[in-house]
Amino acid sequence: MHHGNQIQKLLTENQLSIRAFFKAMEGEFSSLTSVYKLLKSDTISKARLFYICHLFGKSPEYFGLSPDAFNPLAQEKPTIVPSINKRLVSYNFRKNEKKAYEEFVEQYFEQIERFALTTEHSIKIMEYIPRVELNELKKNIGNFHKRNASYFKKLETHLEKIKRNKTPFLYSRLAQLSIHIKQDRLSFSEKVDHIVRAMSLQDFIHFTNCYQKFPDFFQLYVIQNPARLYSFYLFDEKVICNEYLRFDKSGIPSCDNLWINMRSGTPEGDGDQIIDLQLDDFNALINDFYEQKEITEEHFVQGIFRVSRDLKIQLKQMSMELGKNEALKKVPDQLGEKAHKLRKEINGSLSKKIEYLQSQVKNKNQFSALIEKFQGIYQT
Repeated sequence: MHHGNQIQKLLTENQLSIRAFFKAMEGEFSSLTSVYKLLKSDTISKARLFYICHLFGKSPEYFGLSPDAFNPLAQEKPTIVPSINKRLVSYNFRKNEKKAYEEFVEQYFEQIERFALTTEHSIKIMEYIPRVELNELKKNIGNFHKRNASYFKKLETHLEKIKRNKTPFLYSRLAQLSIHIKQDRLSFSEKVDHIVRAMSLQDFIHFTNCYQKFPDFFQLYVIQNPARLYSFYLFDEKVICNEYLRFDKSGIPSCDNLWINMRSGTPEGDGDQIIDLQLDDFNALINDFYEQKEITEEHFVQGIFRVSRDLKIQLKQMSMELGKNEALKKVPDQLGEKAHKLRKEINGSLSKKIEYLQSQVKNKNQFSALIEKFQGIYQT
């Protein structure tokens, strides 16, 4: 049943304009644009349908739901609200630094997994990528990257179950480039290069797996100018986790806190307003067709080999320049430092990403064919 069409029928039957409906909902929508989108929606959240049924005096059956769909849960049944141990998961960097960060990491992933691994319809992530050119990200205290890899394995297992059940699902990620990147308009391939270079090895492996295993519902996008200088994770459009970074004296970031909000089912609820606002942001950026944003598996694979070739060329040029200056005993410190960092990146994270791609060739699928193709084109 198309929920949006049912609402349009209600408006017609009650001779109610879209603007009047917007006012009657008393803040449930952030703008008239949100109402128009609602009327085109095939499926609408249960919380919103509850409010609409109450407004028009309709039963849940009007929208194809069971008659008791809006009945309160029995007291002995757990609800989602008590499952949130903390609305804020925060790292106190001033107190017992290492132990505090390890505790923060565990609580952080407990909350992310609590919601991500129970999703039924969608995961939408808008991520701010804080990396500065040639500047290594700070090594997180504790086991953040190890814990992240564990989370991704669990998430992929969850997605595999959804795939087996043939449940409609959407897993979308929108990467926002750092504000430190030059303000000149980048080409799409340059944006892709920034992303494949900046993402962690754990992210890279996860995205590679998703392209291969879940091509029907995994989507990766990139924009140059960030809309928000933080990341958010939206689960089933019901729960949102806002992740904020902290930057040290050198401007190097690390994950610092996680705010959790959820729908309350009432238009005045903070969670409802935050989710609607950021969901509108996400959808508007994804659906803006004036510039290319989606990174397909072909763009992804091509990007990593192109980055490898280009960085090796840069390093070769730097080494030649340093050789000339060494002969004159005038080695510039800044160029030497850049060359050192570049060499470290090529032999470290970049090399590991390419090794993982190459390990996938044995799968003999469309993705592995792309690896062989672009590896041959960009070999130096």
